[in-house]
Amino acid sequence: MYRKETFTNSYLHFDSAHQKHTIKNIPKGQIIRACRMTSSEQDLTDEIIFIRKLFLNRGYPSSMLDDIITFVLSRRNTNYPALLDYSGVKNTDVSTFNTPTSTDVDGPVCSLGMSIDGLAIKNLIERN
Repeated sequence: MYRKETFTNSYLHFDSAHQKHTIKNIPKGQIIRACRMTSSEQDLTDEIIFIRKLFLNRGYPSSMLDDIITFVLSRRNTNYPALLDYSGVKNTDVSTFNTPTSTDVDGPVCSLGMSIDGLAIKNLIERN
């Protein structure tokens, strides 16, 4: 996964004075992000290993991280699917809101349903 040159491991330290649910949700959010941004299982595995090391270096207990990873991965195919997934996609066009409008294009489905600009992007894609 791409990281800017300025990336540093500046995530909140486990021993900070924040509420525990806040501290727990930071690595959870990063694992969810990894699930959404990778369509390859190997890329996901590599990214989770990297994220786990980052949070271990910030004082997070390995058991907590393992529980979070297990929780998120158990929901990868339902709650946290890859945004661009080439596997199993046939005969759909690049579509917003998961509504195929053509049956002659093989490729990923691009879902913009959570974007406030989704409708404008959909219209732009359809015009061009």
